[in-house]
Amino acid sequence: MKGKESIQDQIEKRINTFERGAAFSAFDFLDIAEANTVNQMLYRLEKTGTIRRLLNGIYDKPTYSNLIKEYSAPRIDKVAEALARRFNWRIAPSGNTALNLLHVSTQVPNIWEYVSDGPYREYDIDGTKLKFKHTKAR
Repeated sequence: MKGKESIQDQIEKRINTFERGAAFSAFDFLDIAEANTVNQMLYRLEKTGTIRRLLNGIYDKPTYSNLIKEYSAPRIDKVAEALARRFNWRIAPSGNTALNLLHVSTQVPNIWEYVSDGPYREYDIDGTKLKFKHTKAR
């Protein structure tokens, strides 16, 4: 049986492999330990400043900006992907979000919209709205 230190080490090693700005949840570590243990380890890592809590159960590996001398805003597209993995949704960007992600438009949407096979949901992440609209899977 693996001790808690080795579980925390495994989680930290995996987080260190993530790129800056990556978002994740306990779901991404369930192959290491069960959900309660992973949540406890993520909570500890948040308290040390290694990761940042964005929503209940969603964290990111923050990017520090030398220009503004603080951590950058979270990447909303990465948060949407982490939520989709957590809830087992299939998602696709919609409207202005799709235009921005495809680099067709340089305007950054103030509401990031995705269609999903999950329920309608809205989240507020550091003042930015993230909206999921339900649609039938095709």
